[in-house]
Amino acid sequence: MERSGSERVAAVLVTVGAVAAVAAAAYLAFAPVYQGFETGRAAPPGVAATPWEERATLAEVNGSRIYMTLLIPILLAGAPLLFPRPAGRRVASWLGGTLLLAFSILGAFTVGLLFLPAALAVLLAALLLSLGGPAPSG
Repeated sequence: MERSGSERVAAVLVTVGAVAAVAAAAYLAFAPVYQGFETGRAAPPGVAATPWEERATLAEVNGSRIYMTLLIPILLAGAPLLFPRPAGRRVASWLGGTLLLAFSILGAFTVGLLFLPAALAVLLAALLLSLGGPAPSG
């Protein structure tokens, strides 16, 4: 079955969204995103206190369960790729993109903004699939 131009572009956008979600999750999983800094550390009398800085990853602070949590945005962004029919891709794009956008907005002060590009790409794909018209039958 031949895909229309808007379906091909939508598939590329969903793929871009899924890759963006994977990149954001990988950054959060492996980069030191927590930072602690202290200047008044106790020192022996007559010795100047030295500043102290500590960095940690999400897994170091929250444990390995964070990896399962980071899979959720990846699944939301990539879900439309699992549907062979345009109607299924359209529904999955709207649902996944909307949930991912809600996550991005609600988590904007922490990690949410990292997933915003993925949400926008998937929602743009949903819009293209919705405006592309019905798929030809046969």
